[in-house]
Amino acid sequence: SAISIYFKSRYGSSVKVIGVQPAPNEVIPGIRRIETGMKWIHWTDFDQIIDVKRREAIEGVLTVARKEGLLIGLSAGAVFHAFTKVAEDEGVYVLVFPDTGYKYVEQFEEYFQSVG
Repeated sequence: SAISIYFKSRYGSSVKVIGVQPAPNEVIPGIRRIETGMKWIHWTDFDQIIDVKRREAIEGVLTVARKEGLLIGLSAGAVFHAFTKVAEDEGVYVLVFPDTGYKYVEQFEEYFQSVG
């Protein structure tokens, strides 16, 4: 999105923009793989793209809910999971959570049933 261009122009080349997409053969509502031909992709300046599985996105949702008390959605859970993979160095990190978890309650229930 244009937010990547804004942050890089405002704060310089030290800013790294990480994109998130479903892993191959995975479905995460609200996000698609880059190669599906998203029309806005030329407006972004990604430094890295991270593949996330649906299960990892749900686990990201659960971690944020437990630690922060926020009910985020599956695409936001994918963002959080990707953050945990790259957040090794000190610095300032900005995560954009594009959805809430209210519309995914049935998917959370299915996940809990599958893990016992």
